[in-house]
Amino acid sequence: MFDNMRITADRSCMYVSDFYAEAYEIHELFAAYIDDADGFTYHQKRQHLKRIILLAREHITIKKEAVSVDEVLEKNCSRALNSSNTEIELVEYLVNNEPGIGTLEAAVINWYQNSFMPSEKSCACCKFNVVWHKS
Repeated sequence: MFDNMRITADRSCMYVSDFYAEAYEIHELFAAYIDDADGFTYHQKRQHLKRIILLAREHITIKKEAVSVDEVLEKNCSRALNSSNTEIELVEYLVNNEPGIGTLEAAVINWYQNSFMPSEKSCACCKFNVVWHKS
C-alpha cells in the first residue's frame, strides 16, 4: 500500500516537473520583455504580453491538475496556485478589455513579481523545486 502511494507521489512530482520548462519559458519571455520593451512598438508590446499571459494560464491550469492527484501535493501547492490563478484571471480581463499598454504592462509585472514567482518558490511539491530557491 505504501509503495503504491509513493509511486503515485513520484509520478505526480515528475508530472509537475515536466512543466518547469514551461515556467522557465515564462521567465525568459518576461526577461526578454523587460530587456527589449523600449524598442518595441505598441503592437509588439501587446503581443509579447499576451504570449506571457497565455503561457501562464496554460502552465497554472496544468500544474493545478497535476497537484490535485495527491493530498500532500495539493496541501503544499494549492494556496499558491490559487493565488496565482486569481491574479492571472485579472490580467486576462485586462488583456480582453484592451487597456492602455502601461496598465497592461504594470499588471503583468505585478503578477509576475507578486504572484507567479512566490507560487513557484513556495510550492514545495517535490525535490525539483530546489531550483527556485537557488535563483
